[in-house]
Amino acid sequence: MTMSKWYIGEGDHNDIVISTRIRLARNLADYPFPSRLDNKSKIEVNEKVRDALEGK
Repeated sequence: MTMSKWYIGEGDHNDIVISTRIRLARNLADYPFPSRLDNKSKIEVNEKVRDALEGK
């Protein structure tokens, strides 16, 4: 697979910036923040977040 070299910054449109950003907000009322979770709760939170992201 050959990638194009758009990232080199040469050519007619070298002043265009490509940017992306992802933001996740925490809304888990029944769980403390990660630094205070026990191992069982960490697994539960991981499963809840994974299921939400997968649309389950």
